[in-house]
Amino acid sequence: MSIGRQGHWASYAASQPLRVVYIMGSGRSGSTMLDTILGNHPDIESVGELSNVVSSDWVAGAYCACGQRGEQCLFWRDVLRQWRTRCSLQDGPQFQALIEHWEQGRWAMNRVWQERRRPSAAFGAYLAGTRAVFEAIRATSGKSMIVDSSKSPARCLAISMVPGIDLRVIHLVRDARGVAWSGMKKVLKNERGGVARDLPVHRSWRVALGWVVTNSRAEWLCRRLDPARSCRVRYEDYVADPAGALSRIGCVLGADLGPLAAAAEAGQEM
Repeated sequence: MSIGRQGHWASYAASQPLRVVYIMGSGRSGSTMLDTILGNHPDIESVGELSNVVSSDWVAGAYCACGQRGEQCLFWRDVLRQWRTRCSLQDGPQFQALIEHWEQGRWAMNRVWQERRRPSAAFGAYLAGTRAVFEAIRATSGKSMIVDSSKSPARCLAISMVPGIDLRVIHLVRDARGVAWSGMKKVLKNERGGVARDLPVHRSWRVALGWVVTNSRAEWLCRRLDPARSCRVRYEDYVADPAGALSRIGCVLGADLGPLAAAAEAGQEM
């Protein structure tokens, strides 16, 4: 699915669309939990916050869930090799600079939206590099769906403009009070546990403001995407009724998530 013109990048579209499941919302809303659960489906590859793959796995050598650092993990080494065969950038730091420009900062979403009317060469390189990452993951994993839990609405908007991407969006919303409470807790760096850096304590008013801005943008974006390919899920609803929440998500993904719901309700390890 796409918003606006695809311009001269339509040549990048492959014969078989890439199905990407994007989890969007504010931080501390349970995206890692949902990402992990979906990754237990035989047709779904869960890769966490894919927006950090270059800075964390390819450059800084952060730990993968397998216990190996990025440059030692066989999966990510193969993804990087595949990416280089598909992308003209060939340079991780160069691609990371494009990611930071189009996905990070207060005005990132505005910059991406403006590219609908006046597409630039830099944006084209960013789209091509992003598509190449998804292609490399599909080729390496052999899975038909890829879950990206980067959460950023700006990145979601950009992915919707990548030719050949079949995008499905889950807008995950947690009660702002729960997000604020989580944000007030200091989390120390634990690379093997998936915490790449110290997470400082945030003032509740700043967390609340970020929650409003992020979820407002996410809601705005979902209204402009195909309603049949997006849904809003409350974190609290999932906790109370995993089967019901996963059933709604499964309808959007076009996948049977019943076995995952049964495993979650039984408390099985994911």
